[in-house]
Amino acid sequence: MGARSTSAATAVAGVGGVLGAVTLLTLAASQGSGEVLRGRPGPDLGHAPPSSPRTDAPVEFGGDGPIDASPVADVIQVLVQAFVMLTLAGFAIVVLVVVVQFLRSLAWRGWHRRRHEPVEDVEFEVVDVADTIAEELVRQADSQRTFLEQGSPRNGIVACWNEFERAAARVGHAREKWQTSSEFTLAILDLVGADGGAVARLAAHYREARFSGHELTEADRDEARVDLEAILAGLGQRAVAT
Repeated sequence: MGARSTSAATAVAGVGGVLGAVTLLTLAASQGSGEVLRGRPGPDLGHAPPSSPRTDAPVEFGGDGPIDASPVADVIQVLVQAFVMLTLAGFAIVVLVVVVQFLRSLAWRGWHRRRHEPVEDVEFEVVDVADTIAEELVRQADSQRTFLEQGSPRNGIVACWNEFERAAARVGHAREKWQTSSEFTLAILDLVGADGGAVARLAAHYREARFSGHELTEADRDEARVDLEAILAGLGQRAVAT
């Protein structure tokens, strides 16, 4: 940004020098270059010399007689004034551009400084997702037992397994679109540290109930009940420990 400011200042100086030179040349053309450069005042166009006594002799034009130059001087004076006004307007535009560039430079520096300032550490309590899910599974244990006992062994086992997923969703840990119900439930039970053997056996009962073509028996329900109680017992110990 320092290079930009230097370039802007150089441009202003160059434009000012050119405009000043043009103004000087214009004044020299209107008043005589020698008078302007030496600082001498030009001819006083506002005061005419004393007029000679009026005569009735006719004024002859032509030859080497004097010519009234006041109209030409008036035109030059108007042109000089117009040029001075344009010069001032040009300076105003240049100054405005420099100010805008300066403000942009300040804004950029402030943004750059804020961007690289270290972020203050904010202390907050992190909720353990595993503990939250484990507590929810313990709270809904009776409902899960009821699901297992209702209907046929097939329906009871499927409903019991699906309750793991519903419990996790209730505490804000929903299944991803790319996950199957079995993958999600196994990941949840692994996250909460459930009994691995009991989880594997209950998962096998669920797959058999969900995808097999033969009927399940009450013995299958009894085995699923044992595995469920083993899982819930481990989660209860975790909840007490936390």
